[in-house]
Amino acid sequence: MTELSELFNQLVKKNTPDRTNKIGHVIAVDKKNKTCDVKLISGGELLDVRLTAVVDNGKKKFLMIPELDSSVLCSPVLESNVDYFVSAFSDIQEVIFQDGFNKGMVKVKELTERLNLIETAFNSLKNEFIKHIHPISGPSTGTVTPPPLVENLTKTKIQDLENKNFSH
Repeated sequence: MTELSELFNQLVKKNTPDRTNKIGHVIAVDKKNKTCDVKLISGGELLDVRLTAVVDNGKKKFLMIPELDSSVLCSPVLESNVDYFVSAFSDIQEVIFQDGFNKGMVKVKELTERLNLIETAFNSLKNEFIKHIHPISGPSTGTVTPPPLVENLTKTKIQDLENKNFSH
């Protein structure tokens, strides 16, 4: 009976797909098809490994593009024996959110500094305008039209622009 059990176990093991996670290094990336090729540390390669677990269903998603030669953990897709997706990344080259529709992420610190320069320049120009008086030549009604009242712009603060739920 032991021999029969052993033969049965060998048969099951031989015909059972390897459904374990695999670790390797990225050797190629295809952004268009949202896949990468991975050289496994145990030997061999996995080709066309998905960069997202879900097949493109027309919905916008969060996509991470790994650096070449970075380490990745590849996990099997559901009941598939051949399809894998990258479930963990060591180094990310690029992150694409919502298919990149809104372009790049704002660098909040640099944007705040730039807005502060513009606000300071505007306030200086406005103050000079208010102080400036044109001499009147010729007939005059004797009334001077005051300049429009415009409040000074307050300096922008990082927290005015920052989305604390998403940082980089």
